[in-house]
Amino acid sequence: MKIKPNPKRVYHFKIDTNRFKIYYNVSNIKEGYYPHSGVTLREGIILLYKHPKKDLWVSIDAYHNSNMANVNMSHMLSDDICYEVLLYTPLLSDLDKLVIETDDKHHIEYIEENTNRKILVCGGPTSFGMGCTAVSLMFSNILARKLDANITNISYCNDDYLKKIEENFSMDTSGKYKVGIIELNGLNHEKISTNNLRNLIDYLNSHCDILIGWYYLKEINEVAEELLKEEIENNTIILKNISHIFNEKNRDMCSYGNEYINDSGNILIFKELFSTICEVTKWNI
Repeated sequence: MKIKPNPKRVYHFKIDTNRFKIYYNVSNIKEGYYPHSGVTLREGIILLYKHPKKDLWVSIDAYHNSNMANVNMSHMLSDDICYEVLLYTPLLSDLDKLVIETDDKHHIEYIEENTNRKILVCGGPTSFGMGCTAVSLMFSNILARKLDANITNISYCNDDYLKKIEENFSMDTSGKYKVGIIELNGLNHEKISTNNLRNLIDYLNSHCDILIGWYYLKEINEVAEELLKEEIENNTIILKNISHIFNEKNRDMCSYGNEYINDSGNILIFKELFSTICEVTKWNI
């Protein structure tokens, strides 16, 4: 089965064999030194699977430095079980080709995204995934798995990401989402103006039924409450202060050099956002 690359970098399919092959090519690998990131974030793929009788996603393996992944699940599943697979492609390169191959006796079925639970994630380096060792551990991708949600992630690995997001939306007025999630750590950047923020929040409120703004930098608390005073009073945005990610107990566990939020930090952010989303949407998880 040949799959057309998509901008979400996530592929969901069913398969009824415990052995299959994946052929893939990546290009335009981003140059730079990222000691906190795993190699698959740059040029590899990650596979997770879910047994039909268990509501749990489990890692299969990570593959890199090759154009072909030979997947052997015989130690996990018998050859007559149909199960789901999630395939995550790298953040720091472009996927040019993706082909999933099995023999003629078995079948592969691509699973379309859930259109009933659409979530928009916007942000900077943390939402982009720059602290993770693997794409599967980004908080947005954990949310997608736990909520069975269709998540669109529009994030940039720049300090002035809020301005870039606002510029992006000025050219795109399509899409309607149940929940919008915006990372607000960039509010203290000198290139962010009140007008930029106002335009961005107005856009998100017009396209999202519920808007959640979150941050972990302590200095953002006062800035956010001042700039978004009207939205807070009108209940058009829910603010989530996750600054405890940098307290004495969590700092070393959740960050890399007190700058990038790592896998553990992404899990903590996921937990905070997950509880809020379930509370306000009344989704029965």
